[in-house]
Amino acid sequence: MAATSGRRDPHSTGPERSQAIRRLAVLLFFLTAFAVVLWARFVGHVGEEPLAFGTTALLTLGFLVFEGSQAHIEVRRQGFTLSLSEAPLVVGLALVSPVELLAARLIADVLIYTWRYVRGSLAAAKAAFNVALAAAETGIAVAVFQSLASVSPQEPRAWPAIYAAILVADLSSAFWVAIAVTATQGRPGRSDLAGLFPRLILGGTLTTSLGLLATLAIKVEPLSVVVLGVVGLLVLLAYRSYALLARRHATLAEVHGFAQRVVGTAGSLELLALLLTDAAKFAAADTATVWLADPPPGLPAGLRLTHEGALEELHAPPRDAVRTGLLETGESLVLARNSTSSWLEEQGLREALLVALPGGSGTPIGLLELDDRLGDMSTFSAEDVRAAEALAAHVAVALNNDWLRERSVHDATHDRLTGLPNRSLLAVRLTESVDQGAAVLLVDLDRFQEVNDSLGHASGDSVLRQVADRLTSVVPLSSTVARLGNDEFAVLLPGATLALAVDIAGQVREALLEPVDVEGLGVDVSGAVGIAVAPEHGLDPELLLRRGEAALRKAKGSEPPVQAWSSAMEPSDPRRLARVGELRKALDRDELEVHYQPKVQLAGGEVVGVEALVRWRHPVDGLLASDEFLPMAERTGLVVPLTRVVLEIALQQVRTWLDAGRRVPVAVNLSARGLLDPDLIPTVRRLLTRFDLEPSMLSLEITESSVMADVPRTLPVLRELARDGLSLSVDDFGTGYSSLAYLRMLPVKEVKIDKSFVRDMGTDESDAAIVSTIIGLARQLDLSVVAEGVEDEGSRDRLIELGCDVAQGYLFSRPLPADRLGAWFALREGTVRSRVRLLRSSGAR
Repeated sequence: MAATSGRRDPHSTGPERSQAIRRLAVLLFFLTAFAVVLWARFVGHVGEEPLAFGTTALLTLGFLVFEGSQAHIEVRRQGFTLSLSEAPLVVGLALVSPVELLAARLIADVLIYTWRYVRGSLAAAKAAFNVALAAAETGIAVAVFQSLASVSPQEPRAWPAIYAAILVADLSSAFWVAIAVTATQGRPGRSDLAGLFPRLILGGTLTTSLGLLATLAIKVEPLSVVVLGVVGLLVLLAYRSYALLARRHATLAEVHGFAQRVVGTAGSLELLALLLTDAAKFAAADTATVWLADPPPGLPAGLRLTHEGALEELHAPPRDAVRTGLLETGESLVLARNSTSSWLEEQGLREALLVALPGGSGTPIGLLELDDRLGDMSTFSAEDVRAAEALAAHVAVALNNDWLRERSVHDATHDRLTGLPNRSLLAVRLTESVDQGAAVLLVDLDRFQEVNDSLGHASGDSVLRQVADRLTSVVPLSSTVARLGNDEFAVLLPGATLALAVDIAGQVREALLEPVDVEGLGVDVSGAVGIAVAPEHGLDPELLLRRGEAALRKAKGSEPPVQAWSSAMEPSDPRRLARVGELRKALDRDELEVHYQPKVQLAGGEVVGVEALVRWRHPVDGLLASDEFLPMAERTGLVVPLTRVVLEIALQQVRTWLDAGRRVPVAVNLSARGLLDPDLIPTVRRLLTRFDLEPSMLSLEITESSVMADVPRTLPVLRELARDGLSLSVDDFGTGYSSLAYLRMLPVKEVKIDKSFVRDMGTDESDAAIVSTIIGLARQLDLSVVAEGVEDEGSRDRLIELGCDVAQGYLFSRPLPADRLGAWFALREGTVRSRVRLLRSSGAR
């Protein structure tokens, strides 16, 4: 065994290298002294017996052949070699004097390591260390053998002494090499050396046996050494072939394990860090770097794993021709050690391996760079390229998916034209800010339609983008500027007072007075501003927006063009006031009905439950849908008793279905006020007991905003309901917070994708991407997914492809009263039985 590293570390500092060289020089001194002491007693007898120069020359040739043909193992930055050098060592112990043995070994090793030094693959200090190590190893083998052997080496009784001599010599070499590693690179880990000693013992035993066979053969027929040499070389080649196959098998196993780790890793930075650490390990690279072609917001231009094992962010993209060229072509490149590439010299590298991270469109999304292979005996190979390409491909797929999810979530909450937050994100941020006080400005442009009509939509789009930039530039950094639609914008001012809001609204108005440049024309697009402030104008986010819009209407029709909401702007609607009283009476007169919409398992078509939807059988106006009275009930507080009525009707119907042999769980919507009702949990428990129902037969659907409006109060309620065994579902998912962190916080079992995304997913790829993202988020948390608003077979088929669990919508059934739903059940079950009979008859034929 020999220590073969001593490589130049291009990234380490001059003082570090100097200290390592000094420590190695001290170790070399002691090793040389140790070897001199071992050989002192033999050198004194030189000349007593004539030296057999022919035998010494043949033995030297044997050491040259068998020690020059080695299989290499690298541990940390130190390289170790397994060779057949023990075979000529055994022959020397048996057939020549110790001095001849030493001379043959030293001549061979000096020639071998001088050649490697001249080639530049081995440092001078390490070459000297290996020569001294060979002398010490040979001396220990001679000493152990002579102390144990009492008969001729050719006799079988001497063989154990030879085995012991070689084993002790190999172990002593391993000891000295471990000291060298510790002195120059730090203490090796146990895992680094775990597989080394078994191979050392096995290899030593094998080569010792070959040496004994050679000794016996030479005694019988000296020319047999030629045959034995060929056999030895074949053994070494077979071992190297086995080692290569074993390495390939291990690489495949590691790539498979890496793919599993990629699946369990979330986040772009975490994926890149995993790629760097595993790629550096696989290729035994000193440093590893990932360069990103077009990193999304929040990611650096590059990430490097340094030779100390630290991750370092690189904020400047690569500028050199090699890296930028590979980022364009997507090709792989290996610049081997001792290459004549000027790029390596410019970068201060010995060798480099570069492979692209493939993108979905064929253009690379990044570049993996591995620099300077550890050890001195090998360089990057084609096998390393294949392994690096496999790792890069796995991570590239995960990164593409991760970025697609991020872009989908971003697109769902931002305006495509201007890049500003849209109405849904504004509502979320307003909900977050309203308790601490906030102001919202509604801005509407004047004469924008004239721009579209006279100059075209492209010019209109240019105006909107310029207005968005102006609004962003004049409001405080903590503000949110949003586009609500067409020519209407909004500005959220967290913590703003009415006076501050009026002042900023004036600045917004002034900014809009400056003409907008459209194809060289100065276009006047001034605007009006409406203001609503919390808590003065209300604490409900939707109410604030409505009052801001009322103020905006006032500002557009009068002077000044900046108006704050006042009670005078609230419309006086006797009909609305009368409807509140009628709803209060309707609760007592049993005028409320519950219709049910089936929820269908997409995989098999089974009905897995229904959603309860309230209707009002008005004595004059007829059947009213929920959107005609629920908002009013929410504002007035009537939604709490209304929810109790719906719960009672729905659970009674579930009991009726159960008694008829049909198990149909029901889902009931729960509003923000209903969720905060102190009697909610007792009411649910009482009704379940009254109708003798399992908690699993009831699911409560909550909206994201209803939970986030008062998390400290709503979250304990949800957790207690979940502990009771009720199923909780997030309704209209995708229109509010829609984040992994939000879902993790709630004890829910199901998410329902809002129908606005499902309805257009067949024609709008962005909606399809959002649906796919929501399904992916739910899968990560082991939640089932229900798609609302499925109206055609194309949407159903696309949902099946994306892995959605359950769907509801007009494709399956409209919301129906209980009696009509019973008929629907019977018709559907009859259809299913007919299909089963048809399939059975087809199978029989």
